[in-house]
Amino acid sequence: LDAGRNQIEEAGGLGGLLHLETLILYHNRLARPPGDAHVLLKQLWLNSNAIPGAMPALPYAPCLQVLKLSDNEIASLPCLSGAFNLDTLDVSFNRLPSLAALLPLRPCRFLERLAANDNPCAELRGYRPLLAALHPRLADLDNAPLPPCERDALRAEHLAADPRLVPAVLRLAPHTLGARLVAPLTGHVHWRMAEAAADAAGWARAGA
Repeated sequence: LDAGRNQIEEAGGLGGLLHLETLILYHNRLARPPGDAHVLLKQLWLNSNAIPGAMPALPYAPCLQVLKLSDNEIASLPCLSGAFNLDTLDVSFNRLPSLAALLPLRPCRFLERLAANDNPCAELRGYRPLLAALHPRLADLDNAPLPPCERDALRAEHLAADPRLVPAVLRLAPHTLGARLVAPLTGHVHWRMAEAAADAAGWARAGA
């Protein structure tokens, strides 16, 4: 369903579209996302609307893969735990103020493409390392390719920058599932185990 480039202020009454997979509502006057749940929805385009301040929560969308939220006035994101299969997210050109404002993206473990440029938080030190740490599959950041070697280097930078994390990882390294979190020969970090070992508040230190 493409209803883009209109003057729509409220996107309700769509609950009867049970098989809806794509909903395009860009360039309207929406102040909130649609309230109806569409469990088969795969793409939701809400860019260039008027969503202000604290964005309301999205309905449960387990199949959602693409979410476009750029060019709004969003200053805080809701937890995206109901959209855990997202692989593409664009929140660029908003007003996200701090690294902590990015933490609601943590449940999106399958993100491969993420744009958060042109937010105040994108100018802060630790921005790229934090996003690389939160999203282990990230391959494109702010519309530029992110090679695996660069992503791993950013993740290592995030880990090394937090004094609370390094001792925890090293302390648990010899005891986690009979393996080591840091490979003895290569020095590579087993990130999945490291994240499990690290306290969530410590790992995403931006929330401290």
